[in-house]
Amino acid sequence: MKEVECQVCRAKNRVDRYRVRAQARCGRCGSFLLEPSWVAVARNAYRYRYQIAAAAVAVAGVAVYQQWGESPRVTRPESDWAPPSPPNFAVKVAPPSQDRSHGADLARLQPSALVMTCVPVAVTSGSFKIYTHQRGVAPLKLTTPAGGDNYLVKLVKAGTKNVVMSAYVSAGDTQTFKVPLGSYEIYYAQGKVWCGEKESFGRGSTRLVRLAGNFEFTKQGNSFVGHEIELIEQIAGNLRSEEVSDDEFASLVPAGPADGQDVSGGK
Repeated sequence: MKEVECQVCRAKNRVDRYRVRAQARCGRCGSFLLEPSWVAVARNAYRYRYQIAAAAVAVAGVAVYQQWGESPRVTRPESDWAPPSPPNFAVKVAPPSQDRSHGADLARLQPSALVMTCVPVAVTSGSFKIYTHQRGVAPLKLTTPAGGDNYLVKLVKAGTKNVVMSAYVSAGDTQTFKVPLGSYEIYYAQGKVWCGEKESFGRGSTRLVRLAGNFEFTKQGNSFVGHEIELIEQIAGNLRSEEVSDDEFASLVPAGPADGQDVSGGK
């Protein structure tokens, strides 16, 4: 027990202990008695305990976020990584078209400021060459991505290495060709600067690709059915492709004498 003097009436008061819930008062005048500073601190802490607890939780949450919220996280083990699959291309059957002769659609030349790996050859988008006496009748519509490469597309008779038709389409263009009836595999070369069928787009600058499956060009009644192919990589594309070697692409040879506008720049 401790004796404390009132600062107002000077009366002596006996204080057995200090309490955080209430401050001791003078028994004569009722004034608050002096008490150690730590008691006042403890009383304030008790009075505002809920606010202090909420602030502590908030500070802890900020600390956890700063440590973990912005750090990189592994979504799968590194051992599960696999190289990306070949790109898909959207393809759909073109509507039947009536029989009419095909004329080459001339388009602008595609300039390039790249370092040349071969001798450039002038060619127009829509140029084509048919290596058979059969007339082109079924539609083949080709669309290429804007701002990308130029394409040389080859239609190869299924099960052989015989090229029936070659067609050139510049970047960002759409061209429709008339194809002889039959079943074909489709190969293509892509690049920036055209150097003729022998060099394509230059050694080391040409990408060679084969589209999966065979493509049927048929006649239904008085109409002809072909294909419409977008050579644009798409997430929901439904046509697979794979790159081929220089030797495999070079093994593709014309099926016969040429007819049509030469993709090497002449007639």
